[in-house]
Amino acid sequence: MTLPFKVDAWRLATDRTPRAELAGAVNWLAVGDGRIAGDNTDGAGLVADLTGNLGIALAGRRILLVGAGGASRGVLAPLLALAPARLVVANRTEARAVDLAGDFAGARPGRRRRPRRLAGDFDLVVNATSASTHGKAIDLPRSLFAPGATAYDMAYGPAARPFLDTARSAGARPKTAWACSSSRPPSPSGYGAESGPEPHR
Repeated sequence: MTLPFKVDAWRLATDRTPRAELAGAVNWLAVGDGRIAGDNTDGAGLVADLTGNLGIALAGRRILLVGAGGASRGVLAPLLALAPARLVVANRTEARAVDLAGDFAGARPGRRRRPRRLAGDFDLVVNATSASTHGKAIDLPRSLFAPGATAYDMAYGPAARPFLDTARSAGARPKTAWACSSSRPPSPSGYGAESGPEPHR
């Protein structure tokens, strides 16, 4: 299940794993015994890819998460669990970023604030918007990418190229997702901030 249907899939599921319940979004559905089981593997896959495959240590790092839809909901708690120094949620609709950051404020205790403008440089920039599924660029200042930063698009294939080209021109290492949906969830029978997220438009 992919965007923009992850939140709709969450509503459809009659049984959800704890991580899907927390995310409020689902990317795996399984039907059995008259029930619809839902899980969200986005966060586990992203963390596995970043820390395992790419060898990136995120503790104490500065993370920018672009987008406030179902894809962002699935990865926010796992990213916070890695204890970044700062995690900012940016979205073109400010209210959605504020709501998303508020929903996950308890995932990691700490000070949460609302920046007046998007500024600073980030060690990891994750594009979780739908723009890449349509091959559209997102307008990000090059200054947001710290020297040696990693730019990670949760989409893959040619449609992700505009974001990756922007990152590359800023000197960042461009990467695309492959593991966010690679870990299969349990079978249907198995179902029964500064240091917190900061919203930003």
